[in-house]
Amino acid sequence: MATRREKPLASLDTESVLPLHQSGTCIYRGNIIADKEFIRIDDYSPYLAQDKVDFYERCRLYAIIDAHGHPTIGSFIKLALPIVLAQSLSHALFPGEITQNFVLKAMLQAFTQLDRDFCIDNPASDEGCSVVAVFVCGDGMFVASCGDSQVCD
Repeated sequence: MATRREKPLASLDTESVLPLHQSGTCIYRGNIIADKEFIRIDDYSPYLAQDKVDFYERCRLYAIIDAHGHPTIGSFIKLALPIVLAQSLSHALFPGEITQNFVLKAMLQAFTQLDRDFCIDNPASDEGCSVVAVFVCGDGMFVASCGDSQVCD
């Protein structure tokens, strides 16, 4: 039996911390054909455990979620991605562990965890989405995508 993960930052009011934006929805002949969500977090430190904030100086997270006409999963990913990614990043014990490989692995773990959590919470759903996320930390930029959305060829 799967258990829900605890959210150490559950008390964090994401609406006041930072800019989550949603675009319009494209409707064709009465059917939603595109439903996009956006994440723009210019200061990622409120999502991180206090002892990790210095590790991730000047970090930002940006993402585009294409929910393919399924608003439930789009909203879920928009709200959960920043928190789940912060949990994955918190596994570094000291700054030297924060390498390109570590950050990309943390992003992959976050995507995998979100997929697992959504399926557990919505077992009868056939919803899916694609995500492009960009995590900028110091001078590094890390890009990950899942699904049919891509940043470039």
